[in-house]
Amino acid sequence: MKKKTKLWLMSLLILSFAIVNLFLVWLDETNIQQKSYIQKWEQTFEEDLYNELLAEGTLKATTENHVYFDEQLGSFQRFLVEEGQPVEAGTPLYEYVVRDYQKSIAETETEIAKTEGELLALEDYLTSVEFIDVPEPDPEEENQRPFAEAEVAKQQRIAKVESQIAQKEAQLTALEDRLSDLESRDQVVQVASPYEGTVTNLAQSLQDPVVTLKQSDLVIRGLVDEGVHQQITTDMKARGELLNQEYAWKGTVDTIDTYPEKEKDEVSYYPYEIQVEDLKEDLNPGYHTTVSFITNEAQNAITVEIAWIQERIEEVEPAKEEDNPTDESDTDDQTTDQEDPLPFKKQRFVWAMTDKGETVIQPIELGMIMGDLVQVTDGLALGQWVADEEESQFREGSTFLTPINLDHLSLLQTKESNGKTIWNYMKMGMLVR
Repeated sequence: MKKKTKLWLMSLLILSFAIVNLFLVWLDETNIQQKSYIQKWEQTFEEDLYNELLAEGTLKATTENHVYFDEQLGSFQRFLVEEGQPVEAGTPLYEYVVRDYQKSIAETETEIAKTEGELLALEDYLTSVEFIDVPEPDPEEENQRPFAEAEVAKQQRIAKVESQIAQKEAQLTALEDRLSDLESRDQVVQVASPYEGTVTNLAQSLQDPVVTLKQSDLVIRGLVDEGVHQQITTDMKARGELLNQEYAWKGTVDTIDTYPEKEKDEVSYYPYEIQVEDLKEDLNPGYHTTVSFITNEAQNAITVEIAWIQERIEEVEPAKEEDNPTDESDTDDQTTDQEDPLPFKKQRFVWAMTDKGETVIQPIELGMIMGDLVQVTDGLALGQWVADEEESQFREGSTFLTPINLDHLSLLQTKESNGKTIWNYMKMGMLVR
């Protein structure tokens, strides 16, 4: 009797265990929702992204100008300036005693005519630049920086041409003063500087050039190898930082030489020059700097970190064939050797966290890559929450849970929640554990 009872109890336990497990499987498939526990999550953010080519450069005076003396015009008397002295256009540099008035007058008149022609050409160019139409940005356009940069570039070009015109006008005034001296038959004639700058050399031997001047404006010059030379263009943006100065600058590529300056180890190196925007005044020629040529940029780009991005292989649906009537005579001899396209493609996505508290697979399109940062051109909005976890830990459409972040939790928020809500979340947290 006891054996039968034990056997009956054992059978009942086995049957009960089977029924309970079947019930739990049914309950899991119907009532128990899967959860995604997210340890780490981030928001998409806005960033200026760049693709750059790196080089080195040095601050140099923009132009080195020379002033000459023709011994056939007369006898040199003396210099009127000293080395290291800053001068303006029109400042007397040296004087000489006239030997041949007619020849001196003719040469001065030739220089005046040449300068007047150059001045007229600059004025015509200034007019054409002023008439450049920079379109007004659309108020609905998100990125209005290109329009602002176009206007700034126009104003910078106008300022540069106006400076060149002022210099030519000063040269013309100096030449006209010299002509006046010659026509008045003054025995001693002063030669004025046609340029603005600093006197860097006076040739005491009177070997031309007798006076060398360098302009005070600074540019960045350097050499790039032939690989970089093929990828940079004039008007390309550049930036860098002066070594040991903690001073950052921005500018544009002004010139790129087409002939190499030197060759080393079977590699050619080409000179370049960069015009710098708003360079501070206490810098000197010879300072060294890093240089980054910006080959591509994305301003105010929606950005994610590369670690947030997942990949999966998707099957590609074959394109539907259109019913086009064909001539049987044209298709009889056709072959079918063309290979079918691959049936799969790589899909990039992130695990997005929705306002409904669910994790979803969000396909994305990528743009520029800068280090660990990647531009998202389609699929995500600015400030959208994204899980920074492995793909296998989540389920599509499942409710996500996150650890408590005390920095984001305030006592006031806790008081505003009702007891039922707090109790439900406590139970959910215990179940996940």
